[in-house]
Amino acid sequence: MPCNRICFSHEFICSQTNHWWKVILKIPSYWQQYERVQFEFDLGCEAMIFSTDDVPLQGITGGCGGDRRVEYIIPPQAVRDGKYAVVIESSCNGMFGVPWDGDIIINRYIQLASADLVVPNQDAWHLMWDFTTLREIVDTVPGNTALQNKALVTANKFMNAFTSGDPENIKRLRGIAEDVFGKGWYAKGDKIYNEGPKKAQIVGISYCHIDTAWLWPYSVTQQKTARSWSTQIDLMERYPEHRFACSQAQQFKWLEEQYPPLFERIKKKVASGQFHLIGGSWVENDGNMPSGEALVRQFLYGQRYFESRFGKRWMQA
Repeated sequence: MPCNRICFSHEFICSQTNHWWKVILKIPSYWQQYERVQFEFDLGCEAMIFSTDDVPLQGITGGCGGDRRVEYIIPPQAVRDGKYAVVIESSCNGMFGVPWDGDIIINRYIQLASADLVVPNQDAWHLMWDFTTLREIVDTVPGNTALQNKALVTANKFMNAFTSGDPENIKRLRGIAEDVFGKGWYAKGDKIYNEGPKKAQIVGISYCHIDTAWLWPYSVTQQKTARSWSTQIDLMERYPEHRFACSQAQQFKWLEEQYPPLFERIKKKVASGQFHLIGGSWVENDGNMPSGEALVRQFLYGQRYFESRFGKRWMQA
């Protein structure tokens, strides 16, 4: 496949088109001293990073706002080798398809915003997520509770004490976050879950609802599934305590047919107890309009598939 050099001013028309990029990175030898080296690629749309032997590695989402995730961590061995290559499939659509104007889909133009090899300031990076977590506690925990009030007070301390360009200030602020997260919580890693009550009453794990048919063609659903679930596998590799739940046998079947290496990685994570299959139906079907026979067949076909591929049926709703 021929490769063209693309400048940052080049625009692509959207309307659910796909474009492939081959990226070859040359990493300075002195960067081996850093904790993390990452590649940041932002086309203002969704994309999938593949290895050069066609293994899906991670999804990315470009553009602005809270959904933006454009960083891919370079494996340490590649940093030591000084070179790394990936292939990227960019899908010219946003998180919710393409813009609508009445009944007309508007052609949306996207542009390469960044393609950078980056050494992030890890202290600042962690501080950003500390503050984000505090803010989300304030936004989501019931109002005027002890935890919400404590998170709000701590977030205000952040804002009052923050000084731009002062590395020591960043470290002090991370210490302030321990008022909510607990003393030395970050250094404990996954062992922090051994603290507190031995038998938890409520356990929250991540989940990804992907509409099998909604604001895009089936082909985009297939891509979104691969991007989302490959990202979860990457998180499990970096954080063994991470758990993820998903349903819809149809989407697993698509991965099995179109992304076999990713499907095999998922099977291993299911066996290890990190990747949880729930629901048991073929898709997340409507529960009001279908007939009883249709509902029965949803679970018949879904459970048959799960049992044939993963060795058991799934009882969790």
